[in-house]
Amino acid sequence: MKAQHRDPRITSKIMSAIPSKGTRPEIALRRALWRKKLRYRVNYKKLPGKPDIVFTKQKVVVFCDGDYWHGHNWALRGLPSLEDELAGYSEYWRKKILRNIERDDENNKALRTLGWTVLRIWESDIKKDLDACVNLIQETLLESKMINADTELSKQEIYMNKEERIMVDHFIEAVMTLKTVDECERFFTDICSSSELRKICRRFEIARLICEGNTYREIQNVTDASNLIISRVKRVLDNDDSMLRKTIQRFRDMD
Repeated sequence: MKAQHRDPRITSKIMSAIPSKGTRPEIALRRALWRKKLRYRVNYKKLPGKPDIVFTKQKVVVFCDGDYWHGHNWALRGLPSLEDELAGYSEYWRKKILRNIERDDENNKALRTLGWTVLRIWESDIKKDLDACVNLIQETLLESKMINADTELSKQEIYMNKEERIMVDHFIEAVMTLKTVDECERFFTDICSSSELRKICRRFEIARLICEGNTYREIQNVTDASNLIISRVKRVLDNDDSMLRKTIQRFRDMD
């Protein structure tokens, strides 16, 4: 059944009553992280956007985005798009929400330029599955440590030993023998589990969407990938000699 648009006056009254900071979901998340012995700073004014939760050592920030304030309420109400949601808002609230979304993207970009990993979690997701949100943050912190360590390694050092380097060479040489799309599909289906293949395909799709100029939020909506995964793919694409970027360009030229 199609969702009905609210009277703008009702929307305005609802919006005015919704807090933007220190909400119950945010506090619940902070307490859950504290119980996991994860220590952090709150509303860190030294960083763009004053992130809600900041892990300074790992350079990870977390924003607890209210669905109303940051343009996600359309999904909760079962509407087709943000534009359908905003159709029921006054001009004042419409401009305010759009500016919030624009500012979020600006802050994300500024933080990533400074070397920070950005996580944005919807308050509705915290209410729905607090444990999953905590796990996502824990995984991000762990991977962030690994990424920081990897930046100190050269490409040759990433392979742990000579035997592994040989295995990689053998695999690449085998892939080069594949002659058709059908052979490629059958080969990767044989050698990878469905989960492994989905992860590879999702990362390629993330890279393709980045090259097309999509925002992190748009990429998340399509791929359901975390900010961390998108950031890792973008770092690869930002390299001047990125083979991934060159491959995507060739792929686009085929159309």
